[in-house]
Amino acid sequence: MHRKRPFCLLAMIMLTAFLTACGGSGGSGDAGEDASVTTNIKSGIAVDPYIANAQFEEISTGGKLLQVSAGNSNTFGQFQFKSAIRDGSIVQIRMSAKGLHVNQPYTGVIKRQVFIGDEEPIVVSPLTTLLANGMSPAAVLQMMESAGLSGLTESLLYADPMAKLTDKTGDLTTADLVLLQANMAVNAFMAAIEDFDYGGASSAAASLVSFADIATMVKNILNPTLYQQMVSAYGTSFTAGDMANTAVDVNRSMMQEMVGSGSPALSAVTIEEIMAVAGEFYLARTGDGVVAPGTGTGGGTTPPANSVDGQAIFSANCTGCHTVGTTGTSYSELAGDGSKVTTKFDGGKSHNGNTLSADEIIAVATYFDSQGGATDPGTGTGGTTPPIGDRSGQQVFDQECANCHAMGTHDTTSIYGDLAGLGTTIIPKIEGGHQSKYQVVTAGELTALADFADTFAPVSGGGSPPACGSCHSLPPTGSAAGAHAVHWALNGVGTTCSNCHPTDAVHPSGGLVDLGFASVWDAKSGPATDNLDGTCSNIICHGGKKTPVWGSGTIDVDTQCTSCHASGTSQYNSYSSTSGKHGKHLSAGIECSECHEPAKLQIGHFTNLSTPGFEQSAASTLQNSLNYTGTSCNPSCHSSERW
Repeated sequence: MHRKRPFCLLAMIMLTAFLTACGGSGGSGDAGEDASVTTNIKSGIAVDPYIANAQFEEISTGGKLLQVSAGNSNTFGQFQFKSAIRDGSIVQIRMSAKGLHVNQPYTGVIKRQVFIGDEEPIVVSPLTTLLANGMSPAAVLQMMESAGLSGLTESLLYADPMAKLTDKTGDLTTADLVLLQANMAVNAFMAAIEDFDYGGASSAAASLVSFADIATMVKNILNPTLYQQMVSAYGTSFTAGDMANTAVDVNRSMMQEMVGSGSPALSAVTIEEIMAVAGEFYLARTGDGVVAPGTGTGGGTTPPANSVDGQAIFSANCTGCHTVGTTGTSYSELAGDGSKVTTKFDGGKSHNGNTLSADEIIAVATYFDSQGGATDPGTGTGGTTPPIGDRSGQQVFDQECANCHAMGTHDTTSIYGDLAGLGTTIIPKIEGGHQSKYQVVTAGELTALADFADTFAPVSGGGSPPACGSCHSLPPTGSAAGAHAVHWALNGVGTTCSNCHPTDAVHPSGGLVDLGFASVWDAKSGPATDNLDGTCSNIICHGGKKTPVWGSGTIDVDTQCTSCHASGTSQYNSYSSTSGKHGKHLSAGIECSECHEPAKLQIGHFTNLSTPGFEQSAASTLQNSLNYTGTSCNPSCHSSERW
């Protein structure tokens, strides 16, 4: 046996070297952080069905924003990056520009992890979101199979469910629809539990909603039988794409009915109502009069148009800063820029004190897009809006910075900070991650912005960033939840956001936030640090140990003591194996909680995690059954012995 060890060791070394040399096309690791390790992919498709007017971003394996898509997705969900995507990066929809999903603001956060060997264009869908969140293909397929969505394969999980349906007429089969059914069901499920980071783990929200019930709901409104009824009612030019849009609209209505009930309203919408919605989509596509359902002969009445007047809303609320299709020196010329309305207002966001409903967003966006080419801002010469990269420094400031910053106004009460005279700090700030929420600021625009700032005299002072609670629920919920709720419940930890987020924290990618820790949270081994992979190190309250992954890891503090405590280390919360009989008990495999009672630990365990001391004596945490006298114990497992 001993003679084999050198050979085994040599084999292991050779195997390790071989694997290191070969690398791998499917691993994430550190490769995604290497700028030289890129795929040949620059384009993608956002689908469930297609999501239009959405912007996408590439996030590295370390959580850094690498690039934003060049413009928004088109009618068929297609979007483009300027540079090739890195191996292992996550491509995800931007929080600030989620786009429109069948004429309504999209509320999800779909994503996909991209690897060398993936085919272009990549498909970004609810199914790829499950995979990017950590579920294995086998687990996703089992989830679908258990819900009655059969016939899928691993390769189909990455496919476009609309590719063969948009213009398809004639007969449909269940096999034709199952991929779209699966994507729609997953999207509805993640929306219902308000967690687009769902990766298969059980949670309180997920336990209240049955994925199988939601899958049944989707199949009830997206199936071959109902499609044939629609074709009979509206004619043979009614497409599977029309049916898909119908299903999204009806599905959205049914999901709204289930909010707070814990189960889908499977009977909330009648067949007649579904058929009426189908007629609206058919009319919108063809421009014909609506065919009376069940006759196939036409003659139905046109459904009422959106009664909201987009031009009236613009005139009443926006003309102080904006123009549409006219000359002048406006804050921003918006003709042809309907997608910006969704960016500013979807999800209930407020812009300069104004909010818009879903119908109003559509009406204003339609009005903007109906005006065609815009006037060059600031010139009055006509033409089209300057492309990204050609904006002046003032235009960049007005369009990208003015919501939070001032320029030369000496306003120190209502702004995040005045940028006057700070040209030399603007470039490194933005290059370091302070990315614009709405457009990419190019190198030329950065220089122009810095020059513009330096035309003003420096301003001292400045306001403070808005309180976290002005934009977020506290603690954050939904896709931003992570372990916030756990930390929020700890005395003096989670209730103060600046414990982990610096007071000048920003959202560089529309979804990520800077991390930084005050020295009070440093472990004895060194400064507390963010590892840029969802974990942190050298945090005092974790005993200097690397933390679990923020979005998915957990610690059972009643039983998993060694997740934070280790014997014989230099950390503040270390315990000594030579102290009393600790070493003897540890070598026998006795767990900490067998002697130290979790209920008693709760009194002082988390009283003040920012201090190196323990707020109660160790003896006060012992189980009563140990019969500890202060010097000896007499438990059931052995006779009385001195500690």
